[in-house]
Amino acid sequence: MIVKTVGEQSSQIQALALICRCFPHLPAAHLDVGTVILPTDVVLGININVHGPQEDFSTWREALTLNGAVSTEESLWTEGRILTILECHGTYGGSAVCLRGFVKTAAPGLHSAAV
Repeated sequence: MIVKTVGEQSSQIQALALICRCFPHLPAAHLDVGTVILPTDVVLGININVHGPQEDFSTWREALTLNGAVSTEESLWTEGRILTILECHGTYGGSAVCLRGFVKTAAPGLHSAAV
């Protein structure tokens, strides 16, 4: 998908502005307007990447009422930590949304202070 002007992204930018106005209390996240890869399509939309505890991901999901299934992927990361990636999709303000959570936890058997 090639977008040539910011005008082509105006509805996604307006949806992102709506999120910021309606939910200023949400945990900080990396917000990106552009290509969103959905399970069955590639569209213009909003990518929201939350780095922190799983509760932050859940708070975003509940606020935006993204009721779709949550996929998870775990991988061993550095220093014995596990990185869990949570992902769900939906729409908000008429725009496609892909919400991802990046949660680091200690690998089983390691003390949680190592995280």
